Amino acid sequence: DAEKIILLLDGYDEVKTECRGQLDDELKKIVERYPQITIVISSRENFFEKNDIKHFKLYRLAKLTDHDRRQYAQRKGIAVEVFMEQIQSKNLSQISENAFYFAELIHLWQQNNSLPDEAHIMEKIIESRIQADNQKFMFSAPELKERESLLLRSFERIAMIMQCIQRYSLTEDEVRQIVGEDLCGDINLHGIWETEDAKQLFFSHNNFREYFAALWLNRQSLEEILFYIVGRTEKQKIRPSWINVFAYLAKLRNKRDLQDWITEHDPEAAQKNLQFFEFFCLRLFVNTI
Repeated sequence: DAEKIILLLDGYDEVKTECRGQLDDELKKIVERYPQITIVISSRENFFEKNDIKHFKLYRLAKLTDHDRRQYAQRKGIAVEVFMEQIQSKNLSQISENAFYFAELIHLWQQNNSLPDEAHIMEKIIESRIQADNQKFMFSAPELKERESLLLRSFERIAMIMQCIQRYSLTEDEVRQIVGEDLCGDINLHGIWETEDAKQLFFSHNNFREYFAALWLNRQSLEEILFYIVGRTEKQKIRPSWINVFAYLAKLRNKRDLQDWITEHDPEAAQKNLQFFEFFCLRLFVNTI
């Protein structure tokens, strides 16, 4: 019975740009041939305009409410009022409406009984993951410092390459070519790096890839940054696949050069950046035929 079939397509934003047209054509064929089937497509916010896919209705996943957050924190055995008060005082109210970040805030609180401010949230999340790895594998103090620095720079290189080639996973051989034989083993032990069937390696969340790519870009000149996030085109707009990287980069960069360029050439992106964590919301598209 076709009416009982629901086709779920997760991660539309992870499809390569050059393949997206073909996927859209195939979806159109399925919708026209099997109109009774319900098709649900998920994508992160900035990869879609409202009318990008015909015959689909747009839904946006709701933010976590105050009740949602309090209930989840209580289930985790946290002193809810103290925790929520610190969310307010550290300017974390908006970010805590996002499920990914709220879960990480819970974890940070359980570790430290305190929270970082918004500007350092990703840095502290990554630091927390590294500390957990260090304890798990019992590295000595001198090893820790050297290992952490090498790992972070390696992840920056991996993330930047993945971002440039629009890949969301790499093979172990590809990782080895990027970071070398010695570091490849350490990379595979890290808590923000996962493996699927021992064949495909990937960041445990796309936010990590985008943040590390932004760290790499932050050490570059404005001209170099624009080469990646805009490209060699007359249209001076940030490419959709780089919007989230830009959002992190805008938070990291101390110079005014990038902000001034964006304000002049892509004011829409500048306006969106005011709602920084809105970039990481999820949209659902459901066919309406």
